[in-house]
Amino acid sequence: MRSPMVSIVIPVYNGSNYLREAIDSALKQTYSNTEVIVVNDGSNDGGKTEEIAKSYGDRIRYFYKENGGVSTALNLGIKNMTGDWFSWLSHDDVYLPNKIEKQIHMHNNYPESKVIFCNTGIIDQNSNIISTRNPRRIKYNDNNKPVLHGGINLWKIWIFACSLLIHKSCFITMGLLNEKNHTTQDVEITLLLLYHFSLYHVNEILVLRRDHIESGFYQRKQENREEHEVLMHSLLDKYGIDFFIPSRRNHYSDKKRIAKSYEILGDSNLPQIDVRESFPLRCYRTSCELWPSFFNGSKWKLYIGIKNLNRLFRGIQISKSAVKKLIHFIFKK
Repeated sequence: MRSPMVSIVIPVYNGSNYLREAIDSALKQTYSNTEVIVVNDGSNDGGKTEEIAKSYGDRIRYFYKENGGVSTALNLGIKNMTGDWFSWLSHDDVYLPNKIEKQIHMHNNYPESKVIFCNTGIIDQNSNIISTRNPRRIKYNDNNKPVLHGGINLWKIWIFACSLLIHKSCFITMGLLNEKNHTTQDVEITLLLLYHFSLYHVNEILVLRRDHIESGFYQRKQENREEHEVLMHSLLDKYGIDFFIPSRRNHYSDKKRIAKSYEILGDSNLPQIDVRESFPLRCYRTSCELWPSFFNGSKWKLYIGIKNLNRLFRGIQISKSAVKKLIHFIFKK
């Protein structure tokens, strides 16, 4: 059984509140051939973050840099890692002890694999588990392998960037993280990986994402939405619709099928947007241009309007959640 070196990179900015828990979870991995790299992205918390990191001595490798954002910190870690595999752990998240072991086991079963991901649970600020829901009814691209390919899978099944185990050769193919991207670097790297590689899926929760008010998701929510919008436009411009839905690649003569692909992509991004010139609007318009039929769902979505449609989708999601909770309550009784 092969046991390649795995580099766990922890980027941190003012992370004295949760950093120790993250580092401990990385050091407690049942897979022993790992190194833990902590990159301090110019924290200005009076040295608290640095003090915690340095308290581990030579058990970790510690780097300090001027503040530049998560992508710059991760890239510094990637450039300095000695492992064959890269694993990202945010300073406020936690790995379960067998995260790396399970993923390397998957690689040993499928030696051709270069990217492996797992399911993600959610914890609160006190490390209490909020959600441990595993995805169900996953439609893999290969019936004989637990493999996903194509960006649309990012929304079909939640692929958390900190659940990824990435072979270092992948960065030769797609480059390092985009340092101009400050809030959606996790989305961008996952989409690029889904385009360039097949992602092998370990159908178990092996990483816990912390949901707390101090996270960048909440503190920079509007910036995140705007960057998501720009990112989606740029990826579609550069790669085309097959970047997101590769199953449609061989059907460019069938405009109806391509139109449906644009509609699916628009629907997938609808909850992400909150700006006037939205990405879903572009998708629906393109869909109608390709297939200007009364039966094209995009036509009706344009008629309803993006804002109203967004409210409707969110309302449906809330209703579904309420029904599930009710069913769970009844049967639990």
